[in-house]
Amino acid sequence: MQHASPSAHHAAERAARTAYGKLVAVLAVRARDIHTAEDALSEAFAEALLTWPRDGVPDSPEAWLLTAARNNLTDTQRKHTRARTTAMNDADPIRSLLWSVDPTSSPDERLTMLFVCAHPAIDPAVRTPLMLQAVMGLNAEQIAGAFITSPSTMSQRLVRAKRKLADSAVRFDRPDTDDLPSRLNDVLEAIYGAFAVAYDQFDASDGPGTTLAAESLDLVAIVTHQLPDHAEAWGLRALMLLCHARRLTRRDPHGRYVPLAEQDATMWDHALIEAGNQALENAAALKSPGRFQTEAAIQSIHTDAKIRGVDLSIHLARMHDVLVTQSPTIGSQIARAAAWTHAGHAHEALRMLDALHAESIESHQPYWAVRAAVMRSLGNHTAAATCYQRAAGLTTDQAVRRWLLDQIPAHG
Repeated sequence: MQHASPSAHHAAERAARTAYGKLVAVLAVRARDIHTAEDALSEAFAEALLTWPRDGVPDSPEAWLLTAARNNLTDTQRKHTRARTTAMNDADPIRSLLWSVDPTSSPDERLTMLFVCAHPAIDPAVRTPLMLQAVMGLNAEQIAGAFITSPSTMSQRLVRAKRKLADSAVRFDRPDTDDLPSRLNDVLEAIYGAFAVAYDQFDASDGPGTTLAAESLDLVAIVTHQLPDHAEAWGLRALMLLCHARRLTRRDPHGRYVPLAEQDATMWDHALIEAGNQALENAAALKSPGRFQTEAAIQSIHTDAKIRGVDLSIHLARMHDVLVTQSPTIGSQIARAAAWTHAGHAHEALRMLDALHAESIESHQPYWAVRAAVMRSLGNHTAAATCYQRAAGLTTDQAVRRWLLDQIPAHG
């Protein structure tokens, strides 16, 4: 068996990172089946690793893969029709849809696929994971880590969800106007979920985190372009742009973690900051406040305070109060405690942390990191050291772990 050359392998890997979601979406919308589309595309990648070393990497790997996957889908369809003793002819609707795709200028069906994955027939708990896999290209292990479950359990849930879509004969198109708002929320959550994974993986090179971040930003831009009257879509776009603007300053040249307060604002991407603030203004003009807009406003205040060198900690703390009323999650409540600590109200922050249910924070790393900061602010260095050590033991990011251990008070 012939093996792919390094250049062929590189081209296939790059295509998988940059075009997987777009290709699956185009194929699935036309085949009306996610699982079949994924199988066809997987076969196409396997064919590429056999063919490209011999014939050379095509000028457009994406178009080549789409054509190969489309052929695989047609072959699969023929097998199914033969099994039913019914011949497939050129008038077959699925065949017509597949062959209507121009591989050199394929339409972007990712938003349509996101809405399909948010269909009411799908269990709400698995909608976002399904979008992350089918459209964003994350594997079950990556998704499982984000949802604190095992890869095998997540894989089973995803398989069941795809089977449910096929068995329910769900239409692979945009939802009706009445159904749009409820599904849009799930779509935005999935895009943000993918961006959060990318944020943790980002390495300032052409790696998986970089590519996933770019695709997430591309998707949220598509949403705001096609649904410009939805304020929360603009809010999410603002939030992601403002966070992405600081991507190069989250690590120092030696790979050490750098918290926002210590980052060099001159190295931030000010064009992205301006674009983020403009997106936030677009959202505000629609007069429909929501969680993503509040989170974006918090990031905007952080950015403004650092650039201008002013103390806006009280404003930030009050914005976190608003966020908790909109989205009373464990994460938002812990972030509020951190904000009030930075604003000089550590006693109040401690009361906020103590009010959380013990079982929900026992293994929650951000909780122990914030509690450590609160204890240090209160002068309880022994408790701060214990909390920093516990937080360090709960993170898999070695740069963050080193930073947390460095925060332990010398006499703690």
